Amino acid sequence: MVKCKCGAVGIIRTSGTKRNPGRPFYACPLQGPRSGFISWVDEENHTYEVESQNLELEIHNEELQIQNRDLEIQNEELEIQNRNLKMLLIVSWILFFGIIVYKL
Repeated sequence: MVKCKCGAVGIIRTSGTKRNPGRPFYACPLQGPRSGFISWVDEENHTYEVESQNLELEIHNEELQIQNRDLEIQNEELEIQNRNLKMLLIVSWILFFGIIVYKL
């Protein structure tokens, strides 16, 4: 992983200059598209970097899927709790009105 002097992780851009057309390079993501050059990417390093980024994204995706499943479980638990509270409210109102009617 290549980092800029500012500490940001470099992103891969493609050169559009006449001297280096189509040549990939690392650039600072915090600077404009025409500035922020860090270093050139050799083809082997570029392939490794892309594979590494893909692996990191797959890991992050799996973590997000786990978080999503956890949130779905929490949602189901809250729906059950909500249903139980609604039933309790209905029963309490029935008892309340039953007591009122009985005393009349």
